[in-house]
Amino acid sequence: MARLKSGFFFNHVTINKRHGFTEYNCNSLRQVIVSPYFLFIFTHVTTKSVVSKIIATAAELSSFSSRWNEFAIPVSVLFLNSDEGFWKYQIYEQASAVNTNPVNASKLLETGILELLPATAFDTDEYNEVQTFKQYNG
Repeated sequence: MARLKSGFFFNHVTINKRHGFTEYNCNSLRQVIVSPYFLFIFTHVTTKSVVSKIIATAAELSSFSSRWNEFAIPVSVLFLNSDEGFWKYQIYEQASAVNTNPVNASKLLETGILELLPATAFDTDEYNEVQTFKQYNG
């Protein structure tokens, strides 16, 4: 699980596709709506493909919600057929439970970079050859 707890406006997080979910946090000090819905927009840096997720305030896991918001995001489901690599993310607050267009959201709360790793680690080939050296004296 990757955890991102920060008061900064720009963050970097690394997650793995095989995780059932990752805990993600955004700064609640910038909120203006009392019980907003959070719109997460993920955009792949190279392919420009977009993945979005709306999470209600009721789904918050944080024990200090006045300082940050903590949510469970199903990475293995949300990014199932998505490319690995770097994704830019934006987190918006909004009053709508269905809007996925950031233009219609109320306010941008956080931006950052997400590194999505493959579900299985890349294995390299190892060679264990016996090395013999001829040594000449003189």
